[in-house]
Amino acid sequence: LAFTIPASNWTVNPNYFWEIDAVYQSTNFDFNGAVLCYYSVDNNTWQLLPWTSDGNSPYFEMLFAYNQTTGVFGLEWTNITPGSPAVPAPPTTSYFKIVGIPPALKAAHPNVNYKTYNEVKQAFNLKN
Repeated sequence: LAFTIPASNWTVNPNYFWEIDAVYQSTNFDFNGAVLCYYSVDNNTWQLLPWTSDGNSPYFEMLFAYNQTTGVFGLEWTNITPGSPAVPAPPTTSYFKIVGIPPALKAAHPNVNYKTYNEVKQAFNLKN
């Protein structure tokens, strides 16, 4: 599942939040499988969530949550700088790829580095 969120489409609650009902509503992705979310600002370089900025203050995080019961994915852009009163909007369009890996496939590929989207893509023959 790949999708794009323009910077103006985030909901403030009090951080910037976005959620989507997804196709992964299933017990097939139990504790032995994986539901992964990758984040990009250029639709080319991918970071596994959660992601924390590594620059100077302020520090930001892009967080990801998945509710296995409802099949809802949640994304949150938050400012983690101590004492910061407000969270600015995400600075640019954000790109996401959500990958669901059933337990049997995950077990069949024990040496995959899940932090690297291109390695996951190759191991599981994912399409763009």
